[in-house]
Amino acid sequence: MVSVNGVVRLLDTPHDRGAVVSREFTVKTAAGRLDFTLDGPTGWAVAALLIWPAGNTPNDSPVAGGLRSWQVSPRFANPDWYPITQVSAPPERTLDRLPEENWTRVHAPAKGLPVIDLGSNREADVSDVVYATTSVQSPAARTARLHFGASSQAQLWLNGEPVGYVPNEKGVRLDEFVVSVSLRAGPNTLVVKLQRFWERRWLFYARVSEGK
Repeated sequence: MVSVNGVVRLLDTPHDRGAVVSREFTVKTAAGRLDFTLDGPTGWAVAALLIWPAGNTPNDSPVAGGLRSWQVSPRFANPDWYPITQVSAPPERTLDRLPEENWTRVHAPAKGLPVIDLGSNREADVSDVVYATTSVQSPAARTARLHFGASSQAQLWLNGEPVGYVPNEKGVRLDEFVVSVSLRAGPNTLVVKLQRFWERRWLFYARVSEGK
């Protein structure tokens, strides 16, 4: 995962042992300075970093439709390490009435990929479960595409209805999970349930795009 000037620009990518993966992005400098952070939930290695002038900055489609404001539940212990589909906490009984009063508001940076950071491996035990919710506003009833990625297992509900399960993968990958969803006019409640594993940082992101 690559951040520049505090903004996530590239998520993790799979690669075979010994392989070299090339990726690029366009970013504006801040007072002629670029501060790179190579981080994320997994290990990494860099063979080369090349920087050259670019023309007009194009629209970065993974940034459009990013869901940046969430409310997060307290962590629920899961000492027996049950899989996420076999452990349930009280928020699942009130999916239509979330968030609760003791939930914490968190935000992704205003620019770049809308990655939510739930903390390091020092702030949660392995197999802990947490819930996060956000509101997806829609001007009219329509079909859209929900894009999601996480550093751990996840389950998702939209307006109280299940929309998907995401298995555990190394890192947070772009469009790890994409599904067509039906949005109603006005606010739509998206709830995500996540289970922490061994990652250094517990991360996820979601965005909504047009189309089926």
